[in-house]
Amino acid sequence: VGHNTATGTIAAAFSRATVDVSAKSAAPITDFYAGGGLVGHNSGTVKAAYAAGAVKGTGEHGAVGGLVGENLKTITASYSIAPVTAVGNRKPNIGGLIGSNATTTTATVTASYWDYISSGIDDDSDAVTVMPEGKSTHDLTSPKDYTGIYAAWDNLTLDGVNDVAPWGFDSTGTFHPLLTYGGHTAEDISGNQNFVNSGIESRYDVGNRTIRPQEGMTLYSNMGSYNGALSEVRRNGSWIWETSTDGITWSHPVFSSPCAVTHSYSCGPEYPAYRGAGSTFRFVPRAEHEGKYVRAKAPLRTGGYVYTRVIGKIKVAGTVAALDFASGYNPPRVGTAITVAPPPSGATGTTGLWQRCDDNTATPSGCELIGSRGSYTPGGGDLGHYIRAYIYYKDISGVWKRASTRFTPQRVTEVQRVDPWRVK
Repeated sequence: VGHNTATGTIAAAFSRATVDVSAKSAAPITDFYAGGGLVGHNSGTVKAAYAAGAVKGTGEHGAVGGLVGENLKTITASYSIAPVTAVGNRKPNIGGLIGSNATTTTATVTASYWDYISSGIDDDSDAVTVMPEGKSTHDLTSPKDYTGIYAAWDNLTLDGVNDVAPWGFDSTGTFHPLLTYGGHTAEDISGNQNFVNSGIESRYDVGNRTIRPQEGMTLYSNMGSYNGALSEVRRNGSWIWETSTDGITWSHPVFSSPCAVTHSYSCGPEYPAYRGAGSTFRFVPRAEHEGKYVRAKAPLRTGGYVYTRVIGKIKVAGTVAALDFASGYNPPRVGTAITVAPPPSGATGTTGLWQRCDDNTATPSGCELIGSRGSYTPGGGDLGHYIRAYIYYKDISGVWKRASTRFTPQRVTEVQRVDPWRVK
């Protein structure tokens, strides 16, 4: 909806549409625009609604929000998980739920929330974030009925006459609430959910499912077996991880060399074959993914793709002093494992990435990611190259850190050969 007028009511509604709005370049102050995942400008009532599609605003004098761009009246019992971005020298007002909320007594927002994980707008953002307060993915998915933050969502009057309970909740506390008004159920995968709630987890934050994505953090696609949703994924299909700067245009990271470790998303190719219901696959963001949104997708039997919930934006891990190699590196040989000295005492969640380059200068050329884990065994493709490793871990304070080794002091050589015969 572009403009919901003063007498208009939008209820039991949702949108997964991508919204991209902009103002003319060098626009005068009167050239104002408003863009939202569901409504651009709201002068009426929005209740029992959600938005999940990305929203992007470009240019001056505007308002961009996950659910509503500019609000002048009433928003009730609604939420947004939409990625929200703004572009331009003078960015528009931007918010996870509302871009701009009028400072009048008629502009009211009650029991409505936005996901600060999926929106990409969190406490560290430089965006102009307006009310209401954002919630974590865990806050929004953990209630299993009309309790807690959703207590006021029960018995709403959507048609002006009858009180109804329009929302359905996931009994596992994993997915966001879904609209059941009009005959759908929360488990109806052919209805309004359309896989929008399939999620992403972190190996180290599964307990509360609140993921502040960061370089080095292992992320997993989490489709589970939500009412048979995975039965629609092609058995010969693949999970594909994608990144985006604005939540609208997506590309999947691919490395130029085959992965040395089977079914690992920390090296390429990053989409191994699908292995059945309940499987999870991982992706480890790197420094070049900073500021980007992340999602995963897999092909459906019936065509198209199933997408996970979007998370963002990736932050770069803190860098610490270089680690040392522990063994097998001087010179590195084909078939002999290279290991890395362990990170500081008390470190947890350790994961590693291995890289080979053509030289060992300050700005090496021809670099490729070649493997993961705490050790690496060079193969024939590594001959004549230098090897180094990156280790990601949490320190005793739970802060993610990145440490790297220096390059191996010599290039990888052939396996050492021994003459089996002796002549006296």
